[in-house]
Amino acid sequence: MADLEKYREGYQDIKNIVRSIPESLLDFIPAYENAWSIQEHIIHLVDSETNGLVRLKSIIAQPGSDCYVMDEDIWTKNIRRKNEDINKYLELFKSIREIAYDFIKDESQENWKGQYNG
Repeated sequence: MADLEKYREGYQDIKNIVRSIPESLLDFIPAYENAWSIQEHIIHLVDSETNGLVRLKSIIAQPGSDCYVMDEDIWTKNIRRKNEDINKYLELFKSIREIAYDFIKDESQENWKGQYNG
């Protein structure tokens, strides 16, 4: 399987791992400063993947432009993900991976050279 296909199918690995964890442990936060729960990690992964899709499209649509970069510390401080549905996020993760795959699978290598500032 080529790297791009591995990327597209990677959501299944995450989904399988999450499904193997008892639901009662998904919200557990270790007793360490600034620790996150498993659910918060998964949701952060999907937030990052969502932003990555926008950045990916920006690279092609607006060559040479600056891309949005989220400030992880501010997001963590202002968005505590305790009540969000992890299953919805896993489905979103799958969709984003498939959309990104479809978007870049036939993209010319020329569109990737020197196109990113940020």
